[in-house]
Amino acid sequence: SAALGVWLGGRLVRHKVLTGYTVRHSAGGSQARRDRRTRGGGGRSVGASLHRAEAVRLWQATAARLAEWVSELSYCDMLIRCGDARVFAHVYETRRPPAPIGPRDPRWEGAGMSVPRPRLRDLFAVYGRLSTGRVQNLLSTIRV
Repeated sequence: SAALGVWLGGRLVRHKVLTGYTVRHSAGGSQARRDRRTRGGGGRSVGASLHRAEAVRLWQATAARLAEWVSELSYCDMLIRCGDARVFAHVYETRRPPAPIGPRDPRWEGAGMSVPRPRLRDLFAVYGRLSTGRVQNLLSTIRV
């Protein structure tokens, strides 16, 4: 899954949740991870082929959506991502369409939190967590 959102002025102006059948149901985990761990490139079953094709379709759809939002993304001072860096490599590898933002864009920041299955509510949770904070009075804890 991929949950994408653009926040401007504290307001969610664009959002999209993209999903695909990419996870190996009985064994858990993605097909790409399974392929990396097995000799010879992983399973050759119909299910494995379906998972691989769905993963490619998901990352192409993600890159296409980012390409549609390129004007809004140009106004963003910061781009936040959650998840495995290898997953984002798949987004950047897509050629049709190419991702409008490269992996070395200085605006990219890690969220520092995990989102196992991204949905719209997770966009709000990540935004809320990153845009709020706590003030701690350090003077009261220091004894002289």
